[in-house]
Amino acid sequence: MKKLSNRQQLFCKYVAEGDNPSLATVKAGYSEKGNRSRACRLMKKDEIRAEIRSLLDEIATPRIASVLELKQRLTQIIRARIGDYIEMVDGQLQWIEGVDKTMAHSLFKIKTKTKTDKSGNTISRIISVSSTNVLKAIHMLNKMDGLYR
Repeated sequence: MKKLSNRQQLFCKYVAEGDNPSLATVKAGYSEKGNRSRACRLMKKDEIRAEIRSLLDEIATPRIASVLELKQRLTQIIRARIGDYIEMVDGQLQWIEGVDKTMAHSLFKIKTKTKTDKSGNTISRIISVSSTNVLKAIHMLNKMDGLYR
């Protein structure tokens, strides 16, 4: 593989640290004029993508989700079905017994209202449910797999 120039190495470093490619080109010392097209050209180069991947692997820690974990999470969002967590009983939405409510809240936008009855029992009622942006999850997963070159 071709050796990267100093500016290309800096570009890779800034992208790996989280900067968008256009900003990374300027921070790496390229001209602001035409930075978007330069960033696009750089990101298409195999050696640039390989260097960014390598840098990302170096900074990976147990506290940061791996690419595999991100893909698994996006797949969970895509495959999630509200009926696995909530059911309609007597005209009201209710949790299915034994479900992971934390997981359900991370997959869906669920609004609840909590009251305390006369006996002091806490009653949680589901007010509304909407899905997370499944299309956005699909887009992100496709982008991670390099389907948009």
